[in-house]
Amino acid sequence: MRQAHGLGDLDLSDSYTLAGGQALRIPQVLAELTRRGWEGLTLNQLAGPAPLGALASRLAPNPRTAPAQNPVNSE
Repeated sequence: MRQAHGLGDLDLSDSYTLAGGQALRIPQVLAELTRRGWEGLTLNQLAGPAPLGALASRLAPNPRTAPAQNPVNSE
């Protein structure tokens, strides 16, 4: 989300939109998660009121697309 929106640090208790996320960029955020080897979120979940921390806990590694290194820390 930070990369897709050019944001700094995020408060994980905020929802996607409260943290500065734009609904039209949700597909880009989901594509970046997939590129980094993560799956488990939908457009509706990101657009909803759930805190970012709760959304992050729904992510699961996707062995088909996961890079060799840790996808969360790779830049």
